[in-house]
Amino acid sequence: MDMVKSHHISHKMHEKYKNTPKKVCNVCGIKIKNLDSHMRRHEDQRRHQCYQCSKTFKVHWDLTRHMLVHTTETKHICQICGKGFKVGYNLSVHMRIHQVVKPYSCVVCKRTFTTKQWRDRHTKSHHTF
Repeated sequence: MDMVKSHHISHKMHEKYKNTPKKVCNVCGIKIKNLDSHMRRHEDQRRHQCYQCSKTFKVHWDLTRHMLVHTTETKHICQICGKGFKVGYNLSVHMRIHQVVKPYSCVVCKRTFTTKQWRDRHTKSHHTF
């Protein structure tokens, strides 16, 4: 299949998914488009196994993401400092450091952080009694 046709099919699938209404999970209350896939997270059965370390997962996407631990390949490289990332999202979070974007603030002291995790870690260590 040529690149143009492949791109066109991918675009049509994205449009269809984008317009799919969200459904509410009756277990945890989250609103999600792919409820069938989400419901597997509430099952005990782990159907997807890593062929390298035998770790098992309930959802195929979790196995796919896990497979990154077995590679040293970093496809996503910061153009400013050269740091490499396995996942594109992690590069976009990293870029906040260079752009001084800190969207997460501590509700107690108003200090700002680049990620929710850093803010939560700060709150636990500085404001928990």
